[in-house]
Amino acid sequence: MNIFIPQKVKFILDTLISNGFDAYIVGGCVRDSILNKIPNDYDVTTNAFPDDIMRLFDKIIPTGISHGTVTVLIDKEPFEVTTFRTESDYLDNRHPSKVFFVKDVKEDLSRRDFTINSMAYNTKYGLVDPFNGVKDLNLKIIRCVGDSSLRFKEDALRMLRAIRFSSQLDFQIDNNTLSAISENKDLLKNISAERIRDELIKMLLSDKAFIAINHMINTKTLKVILPELYEILLTNKSLNNIDLLPNKLYIRLCYLMIPLENFKLCKGLLKHLRFDNNTINLTMKFYDAIFKNFNLQDRVSIKNLIYNISKNNIFDFLSLLKIIYINDFDHIKLIENAQLQVEDIISNKEPLSIKDLKINGNDLKELGIKDGRIIGSILNFLLENVLRNPEINTKNHLLKLSNQYINKSPVS
Repeated sequence: MNIFIPQKVKFILDTLISNGFDAYIVGGCVRDSILNKIPNDYDVTTNAFPDDIMRLFDKIIPTGISHGTVTVLIDKEPFEVTTFRTESDYLDNRHPSKVFFVKDVKEDLSRRDFTINSMAYNTKYGLVDPFNGVKDLNLKIIRCVGDSSLRFKEDALRMLRAIRFSSQLDFQIDNNTLSAISENKDLLKNISAERIRDELIKMLLSDKAFIAINHMINTKTLKVILPELYEILLTNKSLNNIDLLPNKLYIRLCYLMIPLENFKLCKGLLKHLRFDNNTINLTMKFYDAIFKNFNLQDRVSIKNLIYNISKNNIFDFLSLLKIIYINDFDHIKLIENAQLQVEDIISNKEPLSIKDLKINGNDLKELGIKDGRIIGSILNFLLENVLRNPEINTKNHLLKLSNQYINKSPVS
């Protein structure tokens, strides 16, 4: 088996091997190469100790010396190089308290999570596959290396990684591995919200996100990480079409949370999982708009929707609505007609907000209006008229309307 190795990675391997050490690319890059996918990154494993690695390369970062990892910089590009090791005493179900350097690559591979990730390769020895990772790739199976429960007790995050790989690769999870996830699910309470969030993001953005959601429901891992959502999704099958949505995080997060029908709870869960403010704000903007029930048959209401969602996101929002109402032909027709109106409104650059008006507060002050509250009332009045009749959005016309409004208003 020949696996392509980029020149910079080959330089690291050749440097180590020419100095009497063994060195291999390892893990996900080997798996992805065999699957004819382009690896996101390349990790190197070697029997060289960290001191040896630092001696052999000019530019390094001592990333995790105590765990045997040194980051080697080749033309400013980082590559992790880690000494063959075994681990023990995972006191927090995540991090080993003891690391032992070993000389045999097979010992190093034995500590890894899944058979498909427990392969190493170099051009000198070819593929090292002691746990039949290639076989499981061909069978499309996610299977733990050795005892599944032991692997999950060592690192509870591996349970979510198994589910994530299943959705990303469209693989089945081995029955023993799946059972061990159900049995050990409560260990996820020991994992940080940030780590859980990162796995959830990768699941939701995978081509088979529904596979991940289904596994989390069936193994009850969702009950541990998002109990409020689990109780609803247990009986609600409304997420079957999540894979049809645009592959954008805030859209899929919104869709995931819709069954809660609770704005405050939804926002609280996103904060609990430490999502960034931009993702939370976009998700909640969509969430809020869904439950406001904008009238898609009314052009003014559609303009308000565009303003609320923004021109950049409105078509994604309409795509979300189509999936929500996928089995409702009348509603789909309504959304499609609204989309035509949205295209027309945007192409004609029709005003959507006060800042689009051809006059502003300063113009009203020149009319002698000093009270900020009255200025705000007039601008809102003008916007209501312009939304209905965009052709009146001229300075002269709006000044006339402003005078009419002032003359009709009671003196305060």
